[in-house]
Amino acid sequence: MESNENNWNIGEIAVLPWTSIQFKKSGSIYYKHLYTSRYICIRESDVGHRGILVKVLGKISSHNISIVCKAPFCRDDIDELFEGRAISSFQFPTFDQLTEVLDIIRQSTDLKRIFKEASMDFDLDGTFWVSETKRNMFLQNKPQFYDVRTNTIKTSQDNIPRYRLTMVYFHNGKLIY
Repeated sequence: MESNENNWNIGEIAVLPWTSIQFKKSGSIYYKHLYTSRYICIRESDVGHRGILVKVLGKISSHNISIVCKAPFCRDDIDELFEGRAISSFQFPTFDQLTEVLDIIRQSTDLKRIFKEASMDFDLDGTFWVSETKRNMFLQNKPQFYDVRTNTIKTSQDNIPRYRLTMVYFHNGKLIY
């Protein structure tokens, strides 16, 4: 029998246990993606779709973003380990994931209200960091953001703070990171 403990309804707040998944090791430094704390369910899991949980992390500027494995990375948590250091970051959504999330929220006044009440308020017409990066002429990857007003992805040339979201999928009682 499938467990329903990880199946949420639209608008429900999901409190996820502390989970980190390593994706790179460099010397004594372990890089991990972090999944923890409060998320809001914006889509339920059904036969045709995975459910979606979203967490708004506020705004950050590009100087708070590093590039690890050609993807944006923030130092959201640092753990000193016996054998080294673990640095964890909430994962950035892809452009496609972000636009899907924004479209779903935009269509629901209830979801907008729930995000505001949960202290995760944000401007649906703002700018949002995405997982895509772009190489500059010095062969360095730079973080990119999605500008909703112009419907374009741009490379950051300034230190203007932009919204940062993270998400987790779920289906049949299982979290999909």
